[in-house]
Amino acid sequence: MPHPDNHVEWELWTSSDDMRAASFVSNFIAPALALGKSVSFTPNYGILDGSWYGCDTAGLPCGRQCTNGGRYCAEDPDNDITHGTDGLAVVQENLRQICLFQQANATQKPELWWQYVTEFAACTGKGHLTEACSTQTMKLVGADASLVAQCVADAGGSDYEGGVNTLLAAQLARTDQVGVAILPSIRINDKDYKGSLDCPEPIHLGTCPVLSAICSGFQSHSAPAVCRTNYCWGKVDACGVCNGDGSTCAGCDGVPNSGKKFDACSVCGGSGSFDKCGMCLPANHSFRDFSCAGCDGVPNSGKVNDACGVCGGDGSTDMCGNCFAANSPQRNKACADTISVSIELTGMDGIGLLKVERELESGIAKLLFPNVSSAEDVRVVSIISHLAGGGSSTINITSSGSTDNSDNGTSTSTSTKTDRVTVQLEVAAHPGTGQATSEQLQQSVHNGAFDREMHARHMSVTVDIHDDLPAPIVRAGTPAASVSFVPTPSKDNHGDSSLATAQIAGIAVAGVVALALFGVGVRRFVVQREDRVRMDMRNLISDMGRPMAEVSNPAQSANVDFSSL
Repeated sequence: MPHPDNHVEWELWTSSDDMRAASFVSNFIAPALALGKSVSFTPNYGILDGSWYGCDTAGLPCGRQCTNGGRYCAEDPDNDITHGTDGLAVVQENLRQICLFQQANATQKPELWWQYVTEFAACTGKGHLTEACSTQTMKLVGADASLVAQCVADAGGSDYEGGVNTLLAAQLARTDQVGVAILPSIRINDKDYKGSLDCPEPIHLGTCPVLSAICSGFQSHSAPAVCRTNYCWGKVDACGVCNGDGSTCAGCDGVPNSGKKFDACSVCGGSGSFDKCGMCLPANHSFRDFSCAGCDGVPNSGKVNDACGVCGGDGSTDMCGNCFAANSPQRNKACADTISVSIELTGMDGIGLLKVERELESGIAKLLFPNVSSAEDVRVVSIISHLAGGGSSTINITSSGSTDNSDNGTSTSTSTKTDRVTVQLEVAAHPGTGQATSEQLQQSVHNGAFDREMHARHMSVTVDIHDDLPAPIVRAGTPAASVSFVPTPSKDNHGDSSLATAQIAGIAVAGVVALALFGVGVRRFVVQREDRVRMDMRNLISDMGRPMAEVSNPAQSANVDFSSL
């Protein structure tokens, strides 16, 4: 096909009684409308010139095969001039279709003509080429029958004996100009198309040769989209898919292009994901990372409040009912059983023993384990050195670790050699274990475990056993009320440095604890003071020449003094 520009002009030569042409119009309506304004389409109707056949002469010899005084004629559609539809009806219907095409162009509704011709084929098939069937069809497709009637009248009418009709005369002139003699015919860019008129569905350039011929009439790269092989001849859905149902781009809500997807929690359009605790929750959910958070608020930290209310602590209630950390030196001290005991040792003087005081306490603590936790629970109160020539020398050990020396010798001998030493001890045992601990110490003395432990510690001392020494005194502790600890809260987000209620409560509890510990210290001080007074009394009696029973006979075999001092 010639392609002089980017616009194609094409014509269809037809007639209202041509069923083959009607079939083409019905099949080609979609491509024709899709071509739109990129082409110019004109339907032309095959009208016979009555004057050529002498039909316009006197007496109108062609009868009802012509209109307007024998000027415009058509062949009898059923080839029976005495019965059925005649040529006059064909000419009149052709004129109505010409007027309808003008109405479609004037109203910017090109589909009117295509739809009307397609629907009017039913009238043609029944041989009803009548004005009544035409009017009914116009109403069906939404055309205005009155405008068509007015167009027919303005052009000169189509009566049997009427005069000249301008529209029909123009058709005769166009026929003479192009020389079309066969119906239906198609001309593209003023050239006859000689291909097939078939255009079956689904429409494609390869199966619709008329469309292919029209598209070839455009200049290169100027053809409309309808001329592309991937053009959609159906309805393009919201996803841009030809004849699609909108599902290919639909979100999880079924709405095309909504963009919604199922989140990790299977919620459509949700923001959920798995938190650090493995729970699937929305992004802004207040419970995120909370179900596995420790008391410090950190997910999976594993920290919990201990019995003392300390986050991540190892505290628990001790035997006294107080809550302390596991390694606190105050555990079990408030109600500990106190054992006061004196032991006579040989092999080391008082000064030497003073130098290994801590080692002595550690050894005794080991012997009394587990009722005695550590060397902190064993304290040497005083060391009394007994001189070989008579008399004694006392070293008192204060709670701060300092010493107080006093010479109580009354012998006239000039010898200062130490015969033995009496060590006064105070042992703090776990609550309720005082008596058992006292018996455990006596057993270690009698079975030699005491001596072996001291020798293992490189202390050359041996216990001097005396049976006449007083029995040990055990003071049972009194469990205190349970103490709860309140963790100090951190500052809030505003950096407020004022004391919060929880902080004040913490200070108050700390004060209670401090008072309890102070009471324990006072009690221990009083006991120590009593011990010292008793020792002073013993020394005084010794100075007066009245030897004490527990030191009067060094030769006796049992000299372990468990008396309360």
